[in-house]
Amino acid sequence: MNSFFLITAFLLISFSTSTMGADSFSPNEIEKILSSTRQADAKISAPRSILVCWSKPDHGKGIHAYQEFAEMMNGLLNKVNKIEAKAVEGFPSSEQWAKADLVIFYLTQNQLSDAEYTLLDSHLRQGKSVIVLHQGLVQQKNIDRWANRIGYAYSWDKADESKWGPMDGTITLDASHQIFSGFPASFRLKDELYWNLKKGDRGKITILGETGTPGDAKSEKIWPVFWTVEHPAQGGAEEARVFCSVVGHIDDLHDAPYFRTILLRAVSWCLREPFSTFETLVTDGISIHKPKQ
Repeated sequence: MNSFFLITAFLLISFSTSTMGADSFSPNEIEKILSSTRQADAKISAPRSILVCWSKPDHGKGIHAYQEFAEMMNGLLNKVNKIEAKAVEGFPSSEQWAKADLVIFYLTQNQLSDAEYTLLDSHLRQGKSVIVLHQGLVQQKNIDRWANRIGYAYSWDKADESKWGPMDGTITLDASHQIFSGFPASFRLKDELYWNLKKGDRGKITILGETGTPGDAKSEKIWPVFWTVEHPAQGGAEEARVFCSVVGHIDDLHDAPYFRTILLRAVSWCLREPFSTFETLVTDGISIHKPKQ
């Protein structure tokens, strides 16, 4: 997909979804979800470094606010004792990778180089973590290499091409996993979905959320929306952790308390730190629309 097609296509998606907003749970439902993992006197065990990677705008207003998302996450995460978050434009440098415990990708990146894969692989071999959101799942070439690291990736293979389009459907969850603890077994979500993704063949992939084909009630096929990958590490380190979310297209979604809970739970799971240390950030006033607050 060239840049003109990307911009044109996603402007159309923006028009069709901008009035949807982000479905929300009631305050009582959010409290039930949060209380399921609440721990008294929880603390971060050691200093942690997080990079939030972004790229320049390439979509219509109201969607894919990469830089604003990175600034929002930095504003939130840097409120937590022993957490140091930093926004990075594009792919991190070798020095940045060396210091990072968790790297979050919410950006457009056309094709990773051999050197960039080497840095990513070294990070994973050390048992460190990665989160990939929405557009970050897309690579222009060498899709297998990207899928092998993150579990599933958008495929351009004409024989089995991935699809994308507006989503207004039910996501079924694995509420036994700590990221979705306290959530209902399913909920409706309006956003954008990628489906028929290319599956990788490395690591242990666990599907945490799935949905049907948008606009096709007769289809029995189910597609992943949220998942994790655990990769073996070296030197006695615990396995590397990867969390991915297909959804994250509409900016307002990132301010919704339930979706922010998912993101922050993913951060805590990736870092192996208690979610209670991040809980107050779920309803914090920092917004993707006012990220420098």
